[in-house]
Amino acid sequence: MFLESLDAKQVSMTSCRSRKENLERAKEHESAGNSRAAFECYQKAVDITPRIAFELIQVKEQIPCIFTKYLPPI
Repeated sequence: MFLESLDAKQVSMTSCRSRKENLERAKEHESAGNSRAAFECYQKAVDITPRIAFELIQVKEQIPCIFTKYLPPI
């Protein structure tokens, strides 16, 4: 059981590190003007858990409109 939780912790830490690296890459691509690569890295940098998605669905009726940064179509 201890080894299973250790493996899960390592996976979690690896995922967190990967998201941070992708966020850094996305910012680099964006500042270089490469919006397509930045968009892909931003997608990899975000971790939407089922809980977060559920909470957004629960409050969406209270939000008339969600504004996001404009990204050109791929």
